[in-house]
Parts: sequence; C-alpha cells; structure tokens
Amino acid sequence: MNSRTQDRLAALLSIMLLALLAGFTYYAAEIGERDAEAPYVASLVEPDYFVEGFSVTRLDATGRPSFAIAAERMEHFLAIDLVLLERPIATSLDPQRARITIRAERGRSDTRGEVTELEQAVRLVRQSASDGTALVVEAEQMTLDTVKNVARSEREVRITRNGSSLTGVGFELNNATRRLRLDSRVKAVLAPASKS
Repeated sequence: MNSRTQDRLAALLSIMLLALLAGFTYYAAEIGERDAEAPYVASLVEPDYFVEGFSVTRLDATGRPSFAIAAERMEHFLAIDLVLLERPIATSLDPQRARITIRAERGRSDTRGEVTELEQAVRLVRQSASDGTALVVEAEQMTLDTVKNVARSEREVRITRNGSSLTGVGFELNNATRRLRLDSRVKAVLAPASKS
C-alpha cells in the first residue's frame, strides 16, 4: 500500500468519524430539547392544582359581595390560564338586584373569573322581587359576565314564567338594567289569564 492510498484511507476515516460525531451531536440535542419541553407539554394537559368543593365570592368596588361561584371540582391550568369547573353554580348577591342562580354541568374561565363559559344543561333562575315568581332560562351554552351582571347565549334558549314560554336563538339578560333580549326565531306561547 503506497502513501497516497494511506492518505486517502486516513481522510475517508476522518470524514466518517466527523459524520458520526455530527450525527450523535444532533441526536443528543434533539433528545435534550424534547426533555426540556416535556414539563411544559405536561402542564398543558394536567392541572397544576385542583380543589374539591370549590367556592369563591367576587366583591364589587365597595367591597360588598356581588357574585358567588361554587363547583364540585375546580381544575387550574397555569400554562394556558384556564380554570375548568364541574357542576358550577353561580349566584348573584347584590341586594339591589333580583337574585339570579345559574347551574350547568361544566364551566370554564380564566383565572380572574370575570367571564365564565357554561355548558350542558344550563339553567338560569331569576327570582322576581315583586311577586315571587321566577323567570327560568334553559340553554346548552351560556356566557356569564359577573362584572357587567350579564348572561348571554348565541344558541337556542327556552324562557318560561308563570306558564308562558318564549323560545329563540341568541339571548341576553342584563340584571343591572333588568332587560331581556331575544335575537331571532322568537316564538311565544302565552298562558291564559287567570280568572278573578
């Protein structure tokens, strides 16, 4: 074997060793990057904490209770600023306004809890201060804004009171102004007036 062939073999061996080293370095970097991302990915899927028998009360600007929200279970996801609620119940506490209670199977909100999305078998009950009758709103989805004291839905709702009923798509109930609005496809069934 002459010196020229030996030089070529040495150069080929050096290139193979460098390629092997580069491949190993790339593999090690990929594994390290995956391990560094793993806690973040897990935090998106798993809550950082949960509470059984959750209850919190929101105060107004003067420090008086304005809303209470309770749930059988609350899960908090820090990485995406999300709170999930199982069987939530929201209750208005302002003595100047009609009492509203909203129940649902599931709820979600951010950690401030100002706006809560309620889903599945949502039932809002607004008690009348004057005659004690209740206005009942049922829907599959409802958004509750506890700061503005407003409940709204983009979906179909059914509203009942004193034997009369309204159905429609899209609704908003503003408890501060005592206004109720239905957006479209409104149908009414009125109960007969009671005879005196």
